[in-house]
Amino acid sequence: MRGEIARRAAVSGGALALLLVQSPVFAGDPESYTFSQIVYISGCALFAAFSLIIGILLAKRAWRFRSEGVRTTAVVVGYDAREQTDSDGRRRTYHYPQVEFVDLAGQKQRVTMGTGCTSLPFAQNSTVRIIYPPGKPWHAEFGDFMDAWLWPGFWLLMAAFFFAFAYNVWSTRVPVAFHFIFG
Repeated sequence: MRGEIARRAAVSGGALALLLVQSPVFAGDPESYTFSQIVYISGCALFAAFSLIIGILLAKRAWRFRSEGVRTTAVVVGYDAREQTDSDGRRRTYHYPQVEFVDLAGQKQRVTMGTGCTSLPFAQNSTVRIIYPPGKPWHAEFGDFMDAWLWPGFWLLMAAFFFAFAYNVWSTRVPVAFHFIFG
């Protein structure tokens, strides 16, 4: 039976599934994992690894941008209104703040921020904190915590979630999550 499971795993392209078949935990009871469990564990582990890599890359970018970036304050001088059509066909107007600030070279810069809202998030002439890469003030971003760490945190949580699902099936040999999702 062990050879049959290894053959099925090799046919499906599951390198992790082959590791499962060869592992000491699996060696004690070869019938304890079904083919669907092996595919489920492999899929969850591969998606978790993908999510982990994306999360680490985004966190590294955010860390570097926050540590090397030039921090300054800017004044909201207006908004750039852009109409966009949503996936459901509704037209919406997004407002992108335009800010002015003085860069390290002493030049006055006017930048349209890349984050837009359907409402006006800042009052006219209000002060906001921004960060921009040295020598590239046109790449300014808002300097708050959520803008920096929302997407890295999302991908790292997804990685933890899918690693936990894979570990659940691996350790218990009972596909609780698999039956919950697929009936």
